[in-house]
Amino acid sequence: MTSLRLSGFLLCNRYRGFHWLHCNSNWFSLPKTTATVGSLSTVHTHRSKVKRGCCVQVIRHFRIDNSNTNSDMSVPRTGAQQVPYIVGHDSKQKMFYIKLQDECTSEQPPVAKLEYEWLRPGLVDLHHTEVPPAFQGRGIAKVLVLAGLDHFCEKDVLIRPTCTYVQKVLRENLTPCYKEHVEEQFLSS
Repeated sequence: MTSLRLSGFLLCNRYRGFHWLHCNSNWFSLPKTTATVGSLSTVHTHRSKVKRGCCVQVIRHFRIDNSNTNSDMSVPRTGAQQVPYIVGHDSKQKMFYIKLQDECTSEQPPVAKLEYEWLRPGLVDLHHTEVPPAFQGRGIAKVLVLAGLDHFCEKDVLIRPTCTYVQKVLRENLTPCYKEHVEEQFLSS
């Protein structure tokens, strides 16, 4: 077991009881307990390759960081720990989501989400972001928006950002890739 500072690709579904991280051409396995938001300081190096088709979805926006520095992909808590957010994608319910840990022992963990709607093949509307009030102001919605934008850019889909928060994140983080995939009328607003 080694203590590492990493950011990379987290594979959303499990293979042999672990979640998988791909970083700098190496595979790392994360114990099942990391499926929800939590503080991670160690990962296990895994040298064997994962077979194609075993891991369906790649999610980018998370960070494993055991340093004291702040990061866009993690939210500082009291003390020196950073919290990574693991973004999931539910294509049936048409949303990106983050399951959040709550101090209360409720059966269903609170969920932050970015909802979208297909307007036609090749055109998607990012129309709603929602973060539970107890978790607002921590950058969670921004992580969701960037994950959604990156996902649809990689799929070469045209994006219509009707949610005002998505428009704000776009203005603050406009990249050539986003410019290419966002409807022109929303680039000047």
